Amino acid sequence: MLVLPEETMATTDAEMPDHKALREDLQEIAARLANLRSDIDGLMGAAGATASHQAEALQDQASEALANFEDAVRREPLKSLAIAAGAGFVLGILLRR
Repeated sequence: MLVLPEETMATTDAEMPDHKALREDLQEIAARLANLRSDIDGLMGAAGATASHQAEALQDQASEALANFEDAVRREPLKSLAIAAGAGFVLGILLRR
């Protein structure tokens, strides 16, 4: 027995309501995925901006700490030299072990 394609398949969406519903579901899923991707892109941009701001703030704090250290060394050079010598001595002892 030979089965013709016309007899086995519906030819229009009206004849296949499940096919139409599936297509609508896929379109809805695609729209939701597009919205999700847009939201993720927005979050990534915000996270990048926040990280950049934090890096700048950290760099400013490090520069300020270095400037304060340099000022302290200039104000009291002998005290700074004694502290550096003491730290070097302790570090030397620790590294010999």
